[in-house]
Amino acid sequence: MKKTGRYIRITGLVQGVGFRPFIYRHARKHGLTGWVRNHSGGVDVMVEGSEKDCSRFISTLKNNAPPASLITLLKEAETEPEQLAGFYIRSSVNGHNHITDISPDIAVCHECLKDMTIQQRRLSYPFTNCTHCGPRFSIIRSIPYDRSATSMREFRMCEDCRQEYTNVNNRRFHAQPVCCIKCGPAYKWISDSGTIEEPAKCLSSLFTYLNDGKIIALKSTSGFQLICDASNKDTVRRLRQIKQRNSRPFAMMFKNMDELKKHTFINSKQKEWLQSWRRPIVILQDKKGSFPEVNGGFTTIGAVLPYTPLHHIIMENSDIPALVFTSANAKSSPLIFENDKAMILLQRKSCDVVLYHHREIINNQDDSIVKIHDNGTTIIRRARGFTPQPVNMDFDVEGILALGGDLKNSFCIGKDRRAIMSQYMGDLENFEVFLRFRKSINNFSKLFKFKPQVAVQDLHPDYHSSRYAHKIAEQYRIPEERRIAVQHHHAHIASVMAEHQLDGPVLGAAMDGTGYGTNGKIWGSEFMICDLQGYQRKYHLDYMPLPGGDMAVKEPWRLATALGHKVLGTEFLRLPLAYHRHIPMEKQQLVIKAVDAAVNIAWSCGLGRLFDAVAALLNLVHHAEFEGEGPMMLENICGKTNHFYKIPLQKKTFTADTLIREVIRDLMEELPASEISARFHNSIVRMLHDGISRMSEESGLKRVALSGGVFQNKIITDGIYHKLSGEGFHVYLNEQVPCNDGGIALGQLAIARQLTQFKNKKATNC
Repeated sequence: MKKTGRYIRITGLVQGVGFRPFIYRHARKHGLTGWVRNHSGGVDVMVEGSEKDCSRFISTLKNNAPPASLITLLKEAETEPEQLAGFYIRSSVNGHNHITDISPDIAVCHECLKDMTIQQRRLSYPFTNCTHCGPRFSIIRSIPYDRSATSMREFRMCEDCRQEYTNVNNRRFHAQPVCCIKCGPAYKWISDSGTIEEPAKCLSSLFTYLNDGKIIALKSTSGFQLICDASNKDTVRRLRQIKQRNSRPFAMMFKNMDELKKHTFINSKQKEWLQSWRRPIVILQDKKGSFPEVNGGFTTIGAVLPYTPLHHIIMENSDIPALVFTSANAKSSPLIFENDKAMILLQRKSCDVVLYHHREIINNQDDSIVKIHDNGTTIIRRARGFTPQPVNMDFDVEGILALGGDLKNSFCIGKDRRAIMSQYMGDLENFEVFLRFRKSINNFSKLFKFKPQVAVQDLHPDYHSSRYAHKIAEQYRIPEERRIAVQHHHAHIASVMAEHQLDGPVLGAAMDGTGYGTNGKIWGSEFMICDLQGYQRKYHLDYMPLPGGDMAVKEPWRLATALGHKVLGTEFLRLPLAYHRHIPMEKQQLVIKAVDAAVNIAWSCGLGRLFDAVAALLNLVHHAEFEGEGPMMLENICGKTNHFYKIPLQKKTFTADTLIREVIRDLMEELPASEISARFHNSIVRMLHDGISRMSEESGLKRVALSGGVFQNKIITDGIYHKLSGEGFHVYLNEQVPCNDGGIALGQLAIARQLTQFKNKKATNC
């Protein structure tokens, strides 16, 4: 038989997902000889055998790759056979400037859970993993992905694990984090009562403490979490005091899908996400109202199923059906992932126990959050299970560093034709978050062999991210023409275009609360015609006064009073509204005087601020504990109706005066808040439809990109999507990155590439 040789280069997510063992087994199955190896850019394969067997093998690679893998490019070429006697896994090759995709952390698989019940050295062992599951990004230092390049290098394999690692027929063949109770990490327990190191005692004590209403700081795959019995109201109240979190809902981990179905409504798409290898927190509709202290008044539950071996051990051996499941950090501070900082929680009585281990977390991550709409999935927070999976671009973005914004920050680096988003960072106004942001940029630069050649920032000159962009530019001597400032809402629309590889122009609707405008005012209700080089701002809401500037965002009653006075004058304060019983009259009068005198007033057309004002008038939120609380509460109580309020277009501006006047009228008539909320949501959908339809009539365009935090609202998103799709529009939304500010770095990167390509420094407001 005449042998032929094939050299195959594969790029994508092909390391840390069992790809080399997969290739090894299938090469042997097809009777081929040759070799496979990791390199920093992906995986190289050389096979030799009959033409028919080589073709079948390549077809297998394309169609039956491991579930968590993703091949983005497979190149093959004929080569001279090396006349090898067998098939081998060769040593990894480093030094290549091109880098492979790095696997996100993967939820524990069913086979490993079974091993934890039958394998003596893995009985209830909380670090059990294989090539199909386990930590990846959280433990990696460098690529190629080998054990020596991870935090598992500190743990020398025992002989049993080494035999599994080297046995091609074993599921742990070349599984880099492979370990067992004899050679791997172990949990330790520390409380005021002392330290426990024996694993079985750690777990038995954990169950006792949870049943007794205690709060546990648990070191998970990529950070510390605080857990407690979700049904213990006193414990949850104590946790709220510790976290300084009065109303914001906590996420919950449920024992299993059956338990989850008892308490929530779940459709097939939500079930798919809950059970996926990414294991995000999924926003579900509450069914029974069993956990009011956890939900904080909301009718939704942020639910997650166990995703690590330890989570499964806890849930399967405890009578508790659900745990409060939240990050172990103070309000606005970054996630804690270091053991010494976790011990401070114990000293400060922020928990009763610290359960920790000594495997280092290299890349810490919060839990991801997703929300299912009728038309797809919205990522609310992108971190564990997603990071650092790239967004594939249709052009080269090498060397572009996009710093994102200051709220919900994520940054983005460009590597060849891939945009690699960081994990969720948080709000950069917190100094510790800012330090983590800087450190993570350095980590990404080393891990992905990245050197900034273009620095991209938000247009806001006083953002911490913008200032740091200047430092980066100075550090790497980036020339002036490669230092780019991008308008916030243009970046939102560009993020959708980048995800869907749209070359523009498109009709864009960027709706959020805050974004710096070219006129120095605060934008946030932008109807734009966009491409990646520039935009035309066509319509927006009328500007609203923010008494006290940022204070009006934290105390939305200020804006409600200002708008009430604007549309009704002095009569507003005389109306017998329930609102006036909650907000002292003297405070409202001071706000009105400040607006009339134009003292300490900022001006905003952010749609999120209109949500805030209506939520305050309905007495839902007067003092916001967290960003978006008012809009979330409005969505939470929304009923169903065909009625709506008018938001007329006057020249280029939609004015909400009539809407505010009619909301107050309905309050006077004691219309239920659920009805008012429904009318308000209908009004926003009609405004969006009006603005987009007008832009389409002017331009002839039918492609629509929707982005911004407002589109986290299911009622708004489903409403406008169905309305536009039914009229022949092609509607695109963010799917791979958040539609909130956590996704704007992707848009910044795409715009920067286009501007540097055409030697133009600024995205233009045409």
